[in-house]
Amino acid sequence: MSGFKDRNSCRENVGHKGHSTDGLGVTCECLRYLSCASGLFPECLSYFHMLLVRSLGEHGNVLKPRIICKFLVLHQYII
Repeated sequence: MSGFKDRNSCRENVGHKGHSTDGLGVTCECLRYLSCASGLFPECLSYFHMLLVRSLGEHGNVLKPRIICKFLVLHQYII
């Protein structure tokens, strides 16, 4: 599978698949957008999201998604 070519393609292909209702919903949306913007593979995104959830733990929803997103944007070259 290849990365998404533009934002419209991203919205059409991603939709609400994998949307989280455990307080990380916004973060999930942000991660999906980043995967589209940087052309990451969906599999990579799912794996990265799993790591994020594990690192946040039960009370991860108290962290501001924007801060998480900013961190990911700055470090997306690691993925």
